[in-house]
Amino acid sequence: MFSLFNKKTKKPDEVGSISEFFKKFEYFSENQRGKWLKVERSNAKKLAKHSLLSSVLTATFQRPIAIPVSMLKNKKMIGRNNDISKTEALQIKQIAALMKRGKWKWSEKNIPFINIEYNGEALINTGYAVICGAREAGKASIPVWLSYYVGGELARGEFSPNKIYKIYSR
Repeated sequence: MFSLFNKKTKKPDEVGSISEFFKKFEYFSENQRGKWLKVERSNAKKLAKHSLLSSVLTATFQRPIAIPVSMLKNKKMIGRNNDISKTEALQIKQIAALMKRGKWKWSEKNIPFINIEYNGEALINTGYAVICGAREAGKASIPVWLSYYVGGELARGEFSPNKIYKIYSR
């Protein structure tokens, strides 16, 4: 379903050119840029002032993609639905214990979903407990779903498609 980092080298499997990478992970962008995007980005900035997020999807990886857990440690990356206060330490410890023992079963339902907003800021939509569990278990990488909103794929953030590609092409 997804490619995790090579266990021996602790690096992701190489994928070749950026076009091969986009094809492997089924990257899709319907971003037309132009005036439409400028209006939507302006609207997204206004919504952000009120802690609201835009729901205009402009690009996505249609397959889960392995991301280093270190990229998911940013203190700004909190759960979209305030998962920090809802997630109990016991749940995180249970997930970490399963991961440490190799008993954690990845499925489409438990893979974290990361939103990349218009400004490149990454927010955890779902899966905060899984990310915390992976950190606690010492995992090098975990699969995530990445989706970009209102041109977030054009921002120079840590999760831009080109920077994600560079992880795989090192």
